[in-house]
Amino acid sequence: EINKQQGRITKRGSFATLEEKIPELSQRYINCLYIMGALERDNEIAYDEGTGEAIDIANPNTSPMAVTSRSSISSLLGGDEAFKSLMKKAKTFSMKIILDGLSRVSSSRCHRRYRDILLHYLDNNGNVQVCYGTDGHSVRYDDSAVLNYRKVEAWNMLIQEILVLADKYGIDGVHLDNCQVWPQMFEINAG
Repeated sequence: EINKQQGRITKRGSFATLEEKIPELSQRYINCLYIMGALERDNEIAYDEGTGEAIDIANPNTSPMAVTSRSSISSLLGGDEAFKSLMKKAKTFSMKIILDGLSRVSSSRCHRRYRDILLHYLDNNGNVQVCYGTDGHSVRYDDSAVLNYRKVEAWNMLIQEILVLADKYGIDGVHLDNCQVWPQMFEINAG
């Protein structure tokens, strides 16, 4: 829910709340769900040591497109077990689940496996800078970083991470975010 006076989220959904809605959605002849923001993102979540439950979110407004790992499910929304339960319920109602297939990652705290394949450029002063990753209005420009798709490793990693989601969780498809610019073509780096 969005608080219209403050313009911010006051109640966040979860995989469990979505799972509860599947029978109702099925009765309305909805047979496929695209779940945006289901991948792990940079929320700086603090957990209760006894229960393991999320108790505080230091960065609740992080973009769902600023993912820290493209092959991990969001712990903020309930984590692996809650998502697997959602998938099981969806399958009982013959409902398909589609997740994001992103060409970019979080610019602030992405997983270390992306470190060597981030795209860089030289600014006007000749300093190396990370190439931020959005051309749209749905996320802040500097929330995400582009990977260097001049390297075959970047493409291979993208494919492998989608395959992990399909194998581990049984998802039915991916939404290729910004697919109108895939494959990304960059000028030759003469330097």
